[in-house]
Amino acid sequence: MAELLGGLPGAAYVTRQAVLDVPGIRRAKKAIKLAFQTQLAGLGFSMVEIISTCSTNWHLGVIEALEWAKEYMVAYYPLGDTKMADAVRALKEGK
Repeated sequence: MAELLGGLPGAAYVTRQAVLDVPGIRRAKKAIKLAFQTQLAGLGFSMVEIISTCSTNWHLGVIEALEWAKEYMVAYYPLGDTKMADAVRALKEGK
């Protein structure tokens, strides 16, 4: 989804993050905050795609679901910023 929306005109900030461990949760929270700041500043459309687990529907235990997501989902859906306009980058850096 991030790759599709990142190519649209008007998209200012599009990213994919994962909430599979503590550092990933922190990165996702920062990405969500930046997306809201981008919207409030009127810089354009923002979207944060979040990869997470669903151990119930996957019929896996919690640990197994986290390991599966890290091994297969993150490999297939790479994490990171798909699009970050220069104005968003400046906003992120506090300029």
